[in-house]
Amino acid sequence: MRILVSGGAGYIGSHITRLLKQKNLNPIIFDNLSTGHDDIPKLLDVPFEQGDICDTEDLISTFKKYEIDSVIHLAACSEVGESAVHPAKYYDNNVVGTISVLRAMRMAKVKNIVFASSCAVYGEYCGSLWYPNSDRGFLSEESGERKPTSPYGHSKLMCEQIIADYSKAYGHNYSILRFFNVAGASTDNLIGERHNIRLVPLCVQGAELPVYGNDYMTRDGTCIRDYVHVEDVARAVFVALNNIDSPDENLAIMNVGSGEGHTVLEVIKIVEEVIGKKVDYTIDQRRKGDAAVAVANIDKLKSLGWKPQYDLRAIIQTAYNYMLSQ
Repeated sequence: MRILVSGGAGYIGSHITRLLKQKNLNPIIFDNLSTGHDDIPKLLDVPFEQGDICDTEDLISTFKKYEIDSVIHLAACSEVGESAVHPAKYYDNNVVGTISVLRAMRMAKVKNIVFASSCAVYGEYCGSLWYPNSDRGFLSEESGERKPTSPYGHSKLMCEQIIADYSKAYGHNYSILRFFNVAGASTDNLIGERHNIRLVPLCVQGAELPVYGNDYMTRDGTCIRDYVHVEDVARAVFVALNNIDSPDENLAIMNVGSGEGHTVLEVIKIVEEVIGKKVDYTIDQRRKGDAAVAVANIDKLKSLGWKPQYDLRAIIQTAYNYMLSQ
């Protein structure tokens, strides 16, 4: 099997690429390096093609050069706040780029695609059914109406629909994975998150942290999120790829999370215990569009034999170990 990993030089993509190679598959990284890293292909010892997903002809030539038969499509702009300021960037890259990938797949007769979507497609709805004393995930793939609150979330939901429509019309096999809060690093410190703009990497660096709102209807007033280790995400992608031609349409869209929710202050407390010092933070106003709670129901993925191997403390420990190793 020869698998094109778009965005494979990035944080999540590098872990997925590494696992595919460990499974004796043949991943090829396709990345424009706008947020990816040029040392990743050499570090992982995999073929690399520098290109942009919006360039359909470049994709077609890459498909033919390597005789690609499956695509793991990760390449996307992914910052919620930025998407509100620069929506054109997100619709151009995420939506137009995904159509370009699908068009190239049709032309090159590539049938299989695993698409990295996001819990951002659920929008603020995901906080409406939360029971504050519950520690279990509740947000199923079918629950509620999709109401994204950012251009980023809208772009991912549009891509999901486009992929489903292409599948019906042109016979593609697809799996859509809705990632929750991906964090952590490889357990051997080889690869990890370098763009330190998210909660866990900011915390382990000891940076002063803004906490956006402490008046939500949660255990301590701060938002609750589902943190999943990046290597668990890579295994979920591998499982999805292996089951991509499943006749069970119910498994076409699956959440990827831990199934457990932690508040921002709970995350900070665990980080402090792991790194052995205080994390400075300030309480700021809520951000527009932030849901009170976003926690995954992961029953579908678990039905395929997958389950998360890392809890939040282990996630934070691997992120901290990686930071120390750099």
